[in-house]
Amino acid sequence: MRRAFLLLGIVLLLTAAGLAVCQLHRDRVTAQRTQQLLQQAKPIAAAPLQAQPQEETPALAILELPSLDLALPVQAHCSAENLKLSPCRYAGSAATKDLVVAGHNYAAHFGTLHRLQVGDAVGFTDLDGAAYRYRVTAVEVLHATAVGEMTQSGADLTLFSCTAGGKNRIAVRCEGTE
Repeated sequence: MRRAFLLLGIVLLLTAAGLAVCQLHRDRVTAQRTQQLLQQAKPIAAAPLQAQPQEETPALAILELPSLDLALPVQAHCSAENLKLSPCRYAGSAATKDLVVAGHNYAAHFGTLHRLQVGDAVGFTDLDGAAYRYRVTAVEVLHATAVGEMTQSGADLTLFSCTAGGKNRIAVRCEGTE
């Protein structure tokens, strides 16, 4: 019986190690793809009049979170495939002051979103060159099914992701500073 438990323990440890290696690999590949998308979006945002048509790049904007040392492309359309590459516009727009951006909790994406604090700066520059500046006003944990609370908060910008384990969502509310 002891041998069976020992063997089971070894199998479980090897399985956990394998899952950890897979997670690290996925995070590394995701970070590389995100950086490629960001590099495509940066020249377009910097010089929109000389840029290629917007439909040739999947990016909508560049999201900057200086306190987390993150600059991320934000894709215009939210889908399971797009979320694997970068955060996506979930609802609303910056122009109408009701933008909601969703992102996976990958290390290279919104994995550190919970570290944002009230007062932190957030930047959002669309590919037409319009720059929007925000300050974090709240960091909330919501139930995974609280879609209405996510999209109808009254915040100018909401960033959200799954919490560790995926049971809930972290929502960062921001108000414009201009």
